[in-house]
Amino acid sequence: MWLSSIKITSIILIFVGGTLYVSQANEFSAFLHESLIRESTLERVMPAYPEAAVRGGIDAIVGIKLAIGDEGEVLRVKVNPKVPKSLQEATCMAAKKWRFKPNLGPYMGRPVLSRLTFRFVIRNGKGIVELYEPDATVPDRERLGYYDTPKELREWKDWEECPNK
Repeated sequence: MWLSSIKITSIILIFVGGTLYVSQANEFSAFLHESLIRESTLERVMPAYPEAAVRGGIDAIVGIKLAIGDEGEVLRVKVNPKVPKSLQEATCMAAKKWRFKPNLGPYMGRPVLSRLTFRFVIRNGKGIVELYEPDATVPDRERLGYYDTPKELREWKDWEECPNK
């Protein structure tokens, strides 16, 4: 019982510490890890695999960052600039249509920051897009519940803004 209380207290302190760090960035009130965002999804729109990418044999894991407002709407999307442009564009178009449960975090008048990761893969000549599900062999930093708030903020600053199409 006592050990369980210590674990719960530790988790709360880690969350509060991460929240405070993000709050200092002034743009966001908190960072919410990917597994939490996935559980909070009300409307999910998967990217369409560009036919030219399928023909070209282009597959990739595409990461995006989302600024989510207090009504669960996607305010802004940024995409990892290291992936092929056609996959970036497909992911951006779809991500803007996602909707989440309202009031996901401690807003303090600012949006929350989160991420989503998609896997574009070609199987039997057909392009398939799915949410990335890391297997048991990946390092902790690649797991859905893991986050490194300073890294997330750096990527938000460095990644490319999706066009408002």
